[in-house]
Amino acid sequence: MTISKIQFYLLIIVCVLIPNLLFAGDSSKQDSLLLTWNNSSLQDTVRLQAMEALITGYYIGNNQDSAKVLSEAMYKFAQINENRTYQGLALLLKGDAFLHLGSYFEAHEQYTKAFTLFERLEYLPGLARAYNGLGVTNKYDGKLDLALEQLEKGIQINYELGDSAKTSSNLINMASIFEAQGNIQKSLEYNLQALEICIRYKKKKNEGITRNNLANNYKHFGDIKNASELYRKAMEIDEEIGDIWGQISTLNNLGLLYMDDKDFSKATEYLEKALMLANQNNLLQGQAMSNSNLGSVYTQQEKYTEALTLYKLSLKLVKENGVTIMIPYLQQEIGQVLLFMNQWDEAEYYLNQSLQNNLKFGRKEDVAWCNLRLSQLYEKKKDWLKAQNFGEQGISVSKKMGYILSLIHI
Repeated sequence: MTISKIQFYLLIIVCVLIPNLLFAGDSSKQDSLLLTWNNSSLQDTVRLQAMEALITGYYIGNNQDSAKVLSEAMYKFAQINENRTYQGLALLLKGDAFLHLGSYFEAHEQYTKAFTLFERLEYLPGLARAYNGLGVTNKYDGKLDLALEQLEKGIQINYELGDSAKTSSNLINMASIFEAQGNIQKSLEYNLQALEICIRYKKKKNEGITRNNLANNYKHFGDIKNASELYRKAMEIDEEIGDIWGQISTLNNLGLLYMDDKDFSKATEYLEKALMLANQNNLLQGQAMSNSNLGSVYTQQEKYTEALTLYKLSLKLVKENGVTIMIPYLQQEIGQVLLFMNQWDEAEYYLNQSLQNNLKFGRKEDVAWCNLRLSQLYEKKKDWLKAQNFGEQGISVSKKMGYILSLIHI
């Protein structure tokens, strides 16, 4: 018998500044921005504005390597012309490019440089954006309380500036952190706030993100009908605006939806589409997530060797690219598969690593699951005292969170 398992739904994190993107379909606008940037007779600020719009609208979401090169050119141009505000904005854009690629260490470095510059300049719009970027990267580094604090500061600044439209990104990111901590009700509340702002200000990209994340919330509560409708609406928006990362996220979540319905063929179809898009666009977090969720499909079918290979590949990717927040989840899944394969010593290592990391990150739901899986492990090893202690700890944590997890014998 398999263990009921926590699935890692693909939460979408919003970068520092992604307005309603233009994307490459509008080639005349793209050409116009390039001409403006290359026109040395225009004012420096006009040229910098054109480059910012070009990077944001055509490269951040779809060609991050070019976005990095262009943001570096923008930074150097601003530096030569002593425009420190646009130096900071260029750093934010470069951070966004790294974030989309799943290179969180590098993204954090760029956001930190931008924050330091904007703080000296006392430039509040830039500070608000930098707080959002730092909140996202700290979230991935497992510093969840610090991330929430930074995102809240970004919201406060935007309200002070009278720009509530920009708070949707911060609200979405805070909602994702609450979900990672197991506080699904609070995550739902923040996502609903974000959705209202997205609809009011016609922020299509963030609307797609919010609908996807709301679907995760409803699925957690067992409302499959609402979840399915929200995923499909999110997919329509992703395709309409050409949001590659959004499509990868939604395909993953649809795959998991079919996995729960035991339609493994359909689940695999959606997840392989997601992996193909991630590979084509060199999106490392998308690769890790898609491989991991394919591993879950194999686990459900008791194809443990295939699942273990994919989980370990995903763990290697996230360790190499600073996606610290995913590490305990993958350690947990590897431990579970090894438990099914009766490789008890290695399973014990991974489950203990996962437990310690989940305690550090404050992810109470996964702490409960790790305790219960360790209880099952020690039961198989006939270490009855440890089995009882870990089992009681798991049930105690789950009760404090408002639900009861029970031991399932395998």
